[in-house]
Amino acid sequence: TVAWENIMPKLMASIEAGERGYDIYYTNPEFSYTHWPSLLPLNPYIEKYNYDTSDWFEAAVKYGEGIGDVPDTRYTIPASMVVAPVFYNTEKIPEYPTTWEGYEEVLAENTNPPEEYGLAVAGVPVQTVRQFYARFWSLGDPLLTPDWKPLINNENGVKALEMLKKTIDNFTPPGVLGWDNPDAGAAFANGLCATYEGWTGNVLTFLENPAENKIGDNWAVAMYPEGGTGNMTDNSFAIFKTTKNPDAAFEFIAEFTNKENSKRWAVEYALETPIRSIYD
Repeated sequence: TVAWENIMPKLMASIEAGERGYDIYYTNPEFSYTHWPSLLPLNPYIEKYNYDTSDWFEAAVKYGEGIGDVPDTRYTIPASMVVAPVFYNTEKIPEYPTTWEGYEEVLAENTNPPEEYGLAVAGVPVQTVRQFYARFWSLGDPLLTPDWKPLINNENGVKALEMLKKTIDNFTPPGVLGWDNPDAGAAFANGLCATYEGWTGNVLTFLENPAENKIGDNWAVAMYPEGGTGNMTDNSFAIFKTTKNPDAAFEFIAEFTNKENSKRWAVEYALETPIRSIYD
């Protein structure tokens, strides 16, 4: 296991050194946009083993195809699909706001240092970007133009960053810029913070643990105000071309991600599945 932000440098160093150190890797599929030439196309194995992708959410299908500008080619198999909404304490916030102004008001009302704060969030740079996305997207712009020109360096980008800075400066606990996801999840579940912005799995782990959950069932999930949305990603398996036994590697992935095991990971470990029917 490698810290998320260290995975890419470690993989690229191994690839450039010509090592045969990895058969499979498991992380976000966006990493594949960089090292897809070193990965094995999985379409032949999906067909060979009759691997069922028909029950995936549409986003899971689209997200992993066309990497490297190769249409319909898939290099990854998703094991989970995660989003980053807002969790809020329903005792402290009986009515969830629909505007950013109202959101700031309830954060302020629930910020009374050092006993309580409005927001729990993973403040390390690799994580905080999704809170910027939520505010930026609510202002109406996409990140990029259709021809891949960035749009964040505009008035909306500045406004979104100012909104986020104001929130973190005024409504979060001291030291939050050093927090990662588990720190934020724990701070919401133990009642220190009235809201939590971030990955669902990192907070559900604490909410489903009686020893960690101090707020009971007094919580709910909502979207960001004014149409804002956290980013979506999946955690996926990929196989390197250097693997000695690609069939064995794919069979392992297929077993791990089948419907039975995916339901088990969801129930026992709060690992959100890309298989739609499991939620029925």
